[in-house]
Amino acid sequence: MVSLYQQERWLTNLAHTAFLLLLAACSLALLIRDQPLGAQVLYCIFSISLALAYFLKNNKHLAVGFSFIGFVAIFSVGHLYIQDIEDIEEIYHFIPLLFLMIFPGSFIPLLIALGLTTAYGYSLGQTPFFDVFEDSFEMVLVTAFACTMSYFHQQAKRQMLLFRQESYTDYLTGLKNRKSYREAIEYLQLQLVDKPEQQFALLSIDLDGFKKINDQLGHIMGDQALKQVARRLESLCDASVELFRLSGDEFAYLLAPTTKIKRTAEHLAEEIVSLAEQPYELENKHYFISSSIGIAIFPTDAQDSESLAIKSDLAMYKAKAEGKNTYAFYQQHLTEKTIRYHELEADLKLAVQKNQLVLHYQPKVCINSNKVFSAEALIRWQHPKYGFISPLEFIPIAEASGDICEIGYWIAKQACTDFIKFKAQSEMSSIAINVSTKQLTDSGFIKKLNNIITEANCMPQWIELEQTESALMDSQRMHVNVMSQLRQCGYKLALDDFGTHYSSLSQLTNLPLHTLKIDKSFIDHCTDNKKAHMIVRTIIQLADNLGLQTIAEGVETSEQLDLLRSEGCVAYQGYYFSKPLPAEDFEKLLSAESAQFAEK
Repeated sequence: MVSLYQQERWLTNLAHTAFLLLLAACSLALLIRDQPLGAQVLYCIFSISLALAYFLKNNKHLAVGFSFIGFVAIFSVGHLYIQDIEDIEEIYHFIPLLFLMIFPGSFIPLLIALGLTTAYGYSLGQTPFFDVFEDSFEMVLVTAFACTMSYFHQQAKRQMLLFRQESYTDYLTGLKNRKSYREAIEYLQLQLVDKPEQQFALLSIDLDGFKKINDQLGHIMGDQALKQVARRLESLCDASVELFRLSGDEFAYLLAPTTKIKRTAEHLAEEIVSLAEQPYELENKHYFISSSIGIAIFPTDAQDSESLAIKSDLAMYKAKAEGKNTYAFYQQHLTEKTIRYHELEADLKLAVQKNQLVLHYQPKVCINSNKVFSAEALIRWQHPKYGFISPLEFIPIAEASGDICEIGYWIAKQACTDFIKFKAQSEMSSIAINVSTKQLTDSGFIKKLNNIITEANCMPQWIELEQTESALMDSQRMHVNVMSQLRQCGYKLALDDFGTHYSSLSQLTNLPLHTLKIDKSFIDHCTDNKKAHMIVRTIIQLADNLGLQTIAEGVETSEQLDLLRSEGCVAYQGYYFSKPLPAEDFEKLLSAESAQFAEK
């Protein structure tokens, strides 16, 4: 498909060729006539002036100036030297058309035609008046018709340019849109055909956390924010940089080809990042909006526009993962990571059916009695191609694809089935299951969970549902009602990873919790870092004051356990007692524990 840039270039070249051919024909016809030297000089001045006027017509003042010089030259010939009527008929009729090509859509050529008639009418001498009038009338009539047609053509062209500009412009920000972006990439690719040593770059920009502004202030204020962002990004543009709004809060820069494109792109990315230092004012309040930027270089990273966009996006997602408000260049491993992601996403849908998922259980131990009273069910995936895959990798994929609900119900069913076996040979009072935010938003979650519990011959009070602090706090208002209903049914609720994100202590009073789990990051340093120790003590005291149970995660040494015991922590789990075990090994652990306590 021929791009807009190619069409414009071809049409421009065609117009240049037509003008030069017409000017050359007129000039040659004038110069080969038998004329005095003065007339020849004036003809040369005329030709050179019109050529300069045409190629400088973007500068209105220069175009008018050189055109005037050309007109004076040809006008002077008519006044100073005798003209032949036949030469005038063959040549002079084309001169106004040259001016029309310099000033399309104007009626200046008509004035030129009238001026020429007076010039050669004055110099024809003995030529019959009727012949002079006929030639003059014919020239003026042809020029008037050409000017009129050119005028309406220019009006139509302006309207078409307006329509085209609208189709290539983002309605909200006034920036160039995705359609313009695609053609700009094609144009840059064409430029590199003759410049293989050069490269151009694509910078994909995604605003960090912009959805929160829309949610908090509404879409009208969100649009205002986008306009402000667009103006700031636009301030970084120059002749070598083009800015586009692709969709929503996605923008893109295209950097013109150069031999030092990586450094140029990096410099621009640093300037974009620095824009986040200044807040945006919305409804008399200040908001900080940062950007994640992905950079891909053509043709180093990709050989076509579609691949370039994909790889720039991959780099942008990497920047987001690195903490946002930063930039990243595309690297080959990002493509490999994406391929793996999509493979896992597809295989995960069948993992339950193919029995590739298994549960491991990590004991929860009472600190005072050293007995296992519960266990946390932890999912594992044995992939046929990649082997063991950490839940840290596949759980986010399941949440993004929506498969987490089906997996979550499978976990509940399997954990309840195993718990009945565990309970039969131990004093275990509960089993802990991790619950995703998406499950809590499932309208049938409680009913499905109750059915699973009933089918497994379990009771709700034997089930502890754990949710991470970050997920719960992000959507707390939506889930308080669901959690309250679960508590009324008899389920225990635990807040996992407490203290690692952005707990709101006031909100803890609204949550129907049973347990706070102290995150491993605090336990790791509680014996050698005074601040970590104080945080652990504070969490235990806070939980005690709120009537909540505390469980410490990731206990690995006797020193950590002694400290927790001295601070009044109720229970713990970690490698100090046992790593997560398959169901069969966990049963053996319970049997050994029962035998040990029986001997005592």
